Amino acid sequence: MTNSRRKQQYKLGTVARKESRRHQKSTDNVIPNRPFQRLVDEVAVGLKKEVRFEASAMDALQEAAEAYMVYIFEVTKLAARHAKRDKIQKRDMQFVVGLLRSWGTLE
Repeated sequence: MTNSRRKQQYKLGTVARKESRRHQKSTDNVIPNRPFQRLVDEVAVGLKKEVRFEASAMDALQEAAEAYMVYIFEVTKLAARHAKRDKIQKRDMQFVVGLLRSWGTLE
């Protein structure tokens, strides 16, 4: 007879909250470095050929991009709460992006 245990079942959203708290405590980048660098290189080549970035510049750019994403998600969460919802939806993000564009802070 095998001694098998059932996998623990968590309530809906518990794992997501744990993961969110873990990311909040961490100072590491959430976006993997290499894919972010490829994206930046792709955008930069579209603007000007033969663009190169120092490692420190790429790190600063990634940190700023992640901080801006956190800001967008925080404001989106406020929009969802204003609509008396706990979870954000696509329309909340669209609303926030539309507001920021109209105020000229997002281009």
